[in-house]
Amino acid sequence: MSVNLNYLNKQITKNWQQFLRHFEVEEYKENSKMIAGVCPVHGGDNPTAFNWYVHKGGGWKCYTHACEKHFYSTPLGLVRGLLSRQKHDWNHEEDNSSSLGEAIYFTLSFLKINNKKISSQPKNNDKKNFALHEKQHKEKNMIKKIERSFIRQSLQIPADYYLKRGYSAKILDKFDVGLCCNSQKPMYNRVVVPIYEDSGQYAIGFSGRSIFEKCNLCNSYHNPKGACPSEKNGKTAKWIHSYGFKTQNNLYNIWNAADEIYQTKTAILVEGPGDVWRLAEADIHNSLAILGTNFGKQQRILLDGLGAYSLLIIMDGDVNGVGRKAAQRIKKQCEKAYEITIVEMDDHKDVGDLTVEQINKKIKPLLKIEEKKYR
Repeated sequence: MSVNLNYLNKQITKNWQQFLRHFEVEEYKENSKMIAGVCPVHGGDNPTAFNWYVHKGGGWKCYTHACEKHFYSTPLGLVRGLLSRQKHDWNHEEDNSSSLGEAIYFTLSFLKINNKKISSQPKNNDKKNFALHEKQHKEKNMIKKIERSFIRQSLQIPADYYLKRGYSAKILDKFDVGLCCNSQKPMYNRVVVPIYEDSGQYAIGFSGRSIFEKCNLCNSYHNPKGACPSEKNGKTAKWIHSYGFKTQNNLYNIWNAADEIYQTKTAILVEGPGDVWRLAEADIHNSLAILGTNFGKQQRILLDGLGAYSLLIIMDGDVNGVGRKAAQRIKKQCEKAYEITIVEMDDHKDVGDLTVEQINKKIKPLLKIEEKKYR
């Protein structure tokens, strides 16, 4: 279940006086645009340092410590800052702070909001803070959505390629992973991985993995019985994506993981679909694949709407360190809003290479630690 952040921001701004009373912010001056006073986040003494534009958009700013840069200048960011001050006596960037998920849950409880009702409401996107969401929404509307039932009829499920790699037929069937046998289709001779929208009923994109391995002569992925291609092109790449689909705007498995993340308050970020499948085989259902090693701004927006407090980041254990570097980048992008745990993988290993027993020993104990924090 995702959270409508824009709706929450508007409700915080609408009920700004209630929030200030709760956090014992009493001294401030109000005009037609904003309120001004001592910054309640870092606890300063400048009587005009804190500006909250409660009558004009809801943004806020601290002119002495720039607290909004640490917590973000949205109303939810302010609530997070106030919680951090209240719970952790926050004063500087190095101090412990509350997560974005904590701010979301506090706001829902404080205003007695039923998230099941608001999560399905249309989102009126604020131009400043939700421009990326609006852009993706328009792009999604331009992409032809395909019903899941049609996809299942069009593919040979489960894909033999992944059965041979040790994945169960049950899990491949659950995720609709199958071979495209239609020579007229761009995904011919590829294992097709559908990417669904939030409800899981309509595909908004596809990724296709070649059933052939890398050719030692040309480094392309083509039928070894045929000649090497004269020049490299997308048709002989290891993975290709359907036309118009942008990996950086989507999180694989969000349609399955959203409710579990909302309940456990923990999300797992992995690189690819195979990692998600292996975790699901181990009865772990709160994982999201970023479809590569780059974590985009739109993906961050999607993640922020799921209500997680903690993130487990598990990138591939590449010998050249690409996965480890990606994990550090994601940590830097998210550490101001989440509690971060990076799970190191051995060289040449990814989550998809692990057995269920190895996952039970390596990853499940970390999840239990995170889940206990929020019970």
